[in-house]
Amino acid sequence: MNNKRLLNGMFNQHITMQDTTEFPNLIVIHPFGRGGSVFFQSLFDGHPNITTLPSFGSIYSNISEEIIAEQNIFNKEVEKFISKNQNIFDTSKGYFGKGKGYTSGLFGQNANEHIVTDINIFKKKINELKTRYFNDKKPILRKFFFILVHLSFYEIYFGKCNNIKYLLYHPHNLFELRYLIKDFPDLYFIGMSRNPLGDWNSWKKVLSIRINVKIQKINILHAFNNIFNYCRDVYLFTLIKDKINNKKIIDLIYLHSQNINLMKKICIWLKVDFNENLLVSTFCNKVWAGNYANRSIKSSFDSNRKDSTNELSNFEKDFVISKTLLAANFLNYKITKKDFSYYTKIRFYLSDKLINFYQSKNNLNYIIKKEKNSIINKENFFKLIKIYAYNLTINFMFFLIKNLTQKKIKKIKNYNSVILRKKLKEDVFFI
Repeated sequence: MNNKRLLNGMFNQHITMQDTTEFPNLIVIHPFGRGGSVFFQSLFDGHPNITTLPSFGSIYSNISEEIIAEQNIFNKEVEKFISKNQNIFDTSKGYFGKGKGYTSGLFGQNANEHIVTDINIFKKKINELKTRYFNDKKPILRKFFFILVHLSFYEIYFGKCNNIKYLLYHPHNLFELRYLIKDFPDLYFIGMSRNPLGDWNSWKKVLSIRINVKIQKINILHAFNNIFNYCRDVYLFTLIKDKINNKKIIDLIYLHSQNINLMKKICIWLKVDFNENLLVSTFCNKVWAGNYANRSIKSSFDSNRKDSTNELSNFEKDFVISKTLLAANFLNYKITKKDFSYYTKIRFYLSDKLINFYQSKNNLNYIIKKEKNSIINKENFFKLIKIYAYNLTINFMFFLIKNLTQKKIKKIKNYNSVILRKKLKEDVFFI
């Protein structure tokens, strides 16, 4: 591994190794849309050369940049980490425990279990590893504390971590890459992608569950917000892609259709052996029920899976394509520009204005609610009426005069102008 170079220079200025064991490298997963990033993360659980945590979300940037190795101070840092990341030690306290408002299944053969890690055992493990690799005289960099956390989890659930080559981290946040690239210059990046139409079709199902409305009632604002997030993530990736030497983009549907064959290719790329557990979705060696928008329980590949657009109207399809065209092409989806009719263009225009209206309405409702809560007696009833009328007038005028071009629409145009100038090499894609 390339990590031997870290034993020189800056590495030796901060810590002292007590043997010549190489530290693991890093694999970062990030989704573009509902790209199956949690599913992909779960496939590597228990691989003898890879360790991951039973969670996702930003962890790294919240760890102190340097940690005093002296025992009492180190233990306080461990306590702080546990306190800030309770969902890692008890999955019921994080995304996997959100219940009926989310689509994620639980763990175990009957999909009814949470994963609870004994905190005292974790403290014991991380201190054993700290003693094994570091002395108390030099501060421990954030990178190495992060590694100790992952190795501790591996030893708790799978035994000795001597063969671990990679940590697999799913921050779900591209902003963390600036820290990760600096500290793990040879990291591997895997972007899990989705055709924007299939992505919105899937998100639409999720939203109907989360906000408890019929799928037909999901308004155009939600579609626009999903488009914005899709384009923003592609844009952010274009800004940093050239700093990542090892990167691959994997389409979720292609992953399902190719399954074992693609997993073997990924193993070759990562320079690790193929293992049968890469075909089953688990966390901490417990089967995971999956994260399907239709809430079906699936813990492995579905070779018949397709990207559906059954829930989308023709106008929705046109609306999504018109705004995600460049981002989708960047991710290797061969979507061509449509020759939209004047009628469709008018609808696009009115939809943008509707988006502005929704924003103004939401801002108005917040202001009115705030003012309403401040009125505590009937004598102020007329004041409340004036507040309603005044805020309605001001916000509506603001909508008409100031808010005709919404900030997010401008941002998407800016994102697309940057994306247009960027391209990925063909070998970045598993196809």
